[in-house]
Amino acid sequence: MVGLAQNSNSLKNMIYRLFIGSNNKTHRLAIKKILKIVNRYYPGFTSYQVMGYWQGIPEKSLVVEVGTQTVENETIQKLAKELAKELKQEAIGVQMINSEMQFLK
Repeated sequence: MVGLAQNSNSLKNMIYRLFIGSNNKTHRLAIKKILKIVNRYYPGFTSYQVMGYWQGIPEKSLVVEVGTQTVENETIQKLAKELAKELKQEAIGVQMINSEMQFLK
């Protein structure tokens, strides 16, 4: 039987989903660079490659999801700004989702 880990902070859990497109100059998706930057902020996250569209043009993109037990909007904003700068992006899309995620044991 699988049990739920107790988390009295479940209402403050957040999932941050970042939508990261290809480098605007090279038109390449710098996956290793993206993961290295994200890992400096969060040692645990999920990433998956998708096809995104920016201003009607398709581009390879990476979605990164970070789950936290607290609201970390300032840290996520710093991360998004660094990614945008390093990848020569006009913007990084960030979705903030209130979550009641728990780890099953």
